[in-house]
Amino acid sequence: MARLAAEHLNRAGASPLPPCAVEQVRTALTADEPCLELELVLGPGEAVPTELIALTELHELRLVAPGVVELPRWIGRLRGLSSLEVDAELAEIPAALGQLDTLERLRLRSAGTFEPALAELPALVELDLELGVLGDIPLALARRSKLDSVRIRATTLTRVPLGLLVAPNLRTLALEFRSADARPAFPRLIPGLSQLEVLAISGWPLDEIPPVLVELGALDSLTLRHCELQTLALDWRRATKLRHLDVSHNCLRRLPASIAALTRLRELVAAHNPITELDPALARLHALERLDLDHTELRSVPAPIEALPKLRVLSRG
Repeated sequence: MARLAAEHLNRAGASPLPPCAVEQVRTALTADEPCLELELVLGPGEAVPTELIALTELHELRLVAPGVVELPRWIGRLRGLSSLEVDAELAEIPAALGQLDTLERLRLRSAGTFEPALAELPALVELDLELGVLGDIPLALARRSKLDSVRIRATTLTRVPLGLLVAPNLRTLALEFRSADARPAFPRLIPGLSQLEVLAISGWPLDEIPPVLVELGALDSLTLRHCELQTLALDWRRATKLRHLDVSHNCLRRLPASIAALTRLRELVAAHNPITELDPALARLHALERLDLDHTELRSVPAPIEALPKLRVLSRG
């Protein structure tokens, strides 16, 4: 498998500067073996060279550039590409990416919004985005049966991204926001996510955990950080597979007895909360191995909880 990166393409030169992007692509084109993987380093103000289209057997492409870069419209002609990673900021995500019908992995960073054409990528398995604003996401994601993992970091959340909640076979969903000025309410019903195993949300003000989340039957790990949670009092009995619960950096004052229904729970992270009370019923969490109460206002832990048979890590302070 031929793989070319900037540091490999500059062996003969005395200058520490990498060759220009055109030279990197031409070197790939004249290599003895077809170039299947390419790391293309752009200099300041340098455009993505059109010669890239000639790499007809390219499967994986990583673009590295300082500052803002523009993906050309012809990027959609790179048929056969299975992985695209852009280590630079895009002014906007081009709709032409929706033409990459073999793309399985996509990682981008943009100051703009979600491009609807991304929801049409039929082979997409892994999506990793950093956006300026996250709002509407097309319901077309309901047809993306191969989509397994979505991670989105956004400066601002403006609306509920409903398209993410209909993906039928999604196993990992991670959403992180710096602000949520509109404070959109979490939906009461989730039509998809029946296969979801890992859910991590940070920066979405919720006040309380939406009951619909504990109805996700396959959920193994739930993280809700910086969500302004006031209470954990809800019926946890349907979260039968939950083993990891992280509710750190919220506004919780107590850990209620209802959590004791999580009979498979191994890790409970409640650090950075104004917690003053643990319900003694938590002593029924017989599978618990880690209890993190760092940076809380708790003065002591009830002895039955400290005596849990599998508890190996108890942090408080």
